[in-house]
Amino acid sequence: MGVTVPQAWGGGGRDYLSYALAVEAVSRGSAMLGIGQAASLKAAQTSIATDAAQAKLAASVAAHQAADKAMQVLASAGYRRGSKVERYFRDARATEIYQGTSETQRMVIAGRVLGIRRHG
Repeated sequence: MGVTVPQAWGGGGRDYLSYALAVEAVSRGSAMLGIGQAASLKAAQTSIATDAAQAKLAASVAAHQAADKAMQVLASAGYRRGSKVERYFRDARATEIYQGTSETQRMVIAGRVLGIRRHG
């Protein structure tokens, strides 16, 4: 018997794990589309700074959310030192920090949205 989604989130007896997997699949798919877009622009030798920032941010956020959700689903087993989920959670957090923090990516994206050219 699975954990059901609370009524406030649509409830109706749907299995929480299925719900969580669907949400994470959408996040992952969105991130992969962004990566593909940035790669296409790079191949066309056009400016990719904003598209690359969006792709990196989307991928970092998706990875962190997926790892966080796995920790929630597995409860204390997910937090056990040395477990795969614990390592994924640490690694996902690291992707938000190295090679340009997520906050830096947000600044690049916001600059583009506001018409402020800071990067190529």
